[in-house]
Amino acid sequence: MIFIIKWMLFYLSIMFTMCTDNIFWISSSPEYPTFKKSSYKEKLKYIFLYRIKTVLTDWRDIVPAVITSFLLSLIW
Repeated sequence: MIFIIKWMLFYLSIMFTMCTDNIFWISSSPEYPTFKKSSYKEKLKYIFLYRIKTVLTDWRDIVPAVITSFLLSLIW
């Protein structure tokens, strides 16, 4: 039971970190000039519906988070 709780906590923290990292990469994205000119509401919509949602739903982000959280749970 403790292993599952640890795995869940590590998974959530890794996904949070990946979402935060994705937000900080906005200035390097090709759509940055458009983002810069957007209103505050449009920026929030872009961040939540594109940057964060992408991390939480794309298998290329989910699989590394599952593997890493599993390994951390074994080690810790």
